Amino acid sequence: MFDHIRSFSAWPTARRCSVFAVLSLAVCTSLPHAAEAATAQVRWLPSADPGITRYDVYVRNAGAPYGGPAWSGNPAPAADGALEALVPFSTAMTGANYFAVVAVSGTTESPLSGELWTGTPIACHVDSCTTKTACDFGSLADGTSCGFGDADPCSATCVDGVCGTSGAGTPATDVAIDRLRFTTRSSGTKLALKGKIETEAALDPASTGAVIELRGLDGAVLYSASVAATSFTANAAGTRFRFAGSAADGAAGTNGLRRLDLRHSGSRWIVSAQASSPALADAAGEPAVTLVVRLGGTCAQHLGAVCEQKAPVAICR
Repeated sequence: MFDHIRSFSAWPTARRCSVFAVLSLAVCTSLPHAAEAATAQVRWLPSADPGITRYDVYVRNAGAPYGGPAWSGNPAPAADGALEALVPFSTAMTGANYFAVVAVSGTTESPLSGELWTGTPIACHVDSCTTKTACDFGSLADGTSCGFGDADPCSATCVDGVCGTSGAGTPATDVAIDRLRFTTRSSGTKLALKGKIETEAALDPASTGAVIELRGLDGAVLYSASVAATSFTANAAGTRFRFAGSAADGAAGTNGLRRLDLRHSGSRWIVSAQASSPALADAAGEPAVTLVVRLGGTCAQHLGAVCEQKAPVAICR
């Protein structure tokens, strides 16, 4: 089984930008907006398959599938066991460049690794590929946060594929966290979440959909999963809404979300969720995270839940 990209950094040919992340996305913000020759340093964990003869690194522009490999080879492992390649590419005129790695045995390729990007993703646009040619280039669900780095994560959201301030939205009170637990093992990072939202707003997830976010102390989005309105099933009374995901749902924006349950009782909504995704690794290592739950124009949040790290578990309260 081929593992995902371990880290990534990129710099224009004339000037280096040092960025490093483990088992997640890292972005070099110093890349220019105009297209020019650049080099990306990509590091990944090797495949356990002894038949692997080489690795291919692919690069694509925003809104486009992958073409041929930008780099091929079989580098010697570094001291930490990771493999590394310096990959030439041309920076995208708009949006971001996306990178992925495959392991090759003879004429057989492994599935794509998780994608990493550099540049500036287009706000409120889905831009992800699960294979070299199977991609999702739609719009993010209404209510998804688009204010990267905002102190108030409920301020800027997507509406009809455009980022704006949701002045007409109805902010809910704080999310009272009953459980926010990360478990990290060799197979990946899992999230177990349960909380309560007190609000008088009339909510209908089967009409609005739902978005779950985790942010760092600086406001940066570490993890985001969206569920379309049509993906919920509701009971006859309209008081309980359920979503059950699968591994194939990642391209639709659910980002490893396996279950989302929303139950209404009086003025209280009980939210519970389970997710499993490499994208959770960054959030699991944070000293504190902000939880955001969006239901249409209603945005609820718990700012700065402090996390206690006791590997392989992190519990945030």
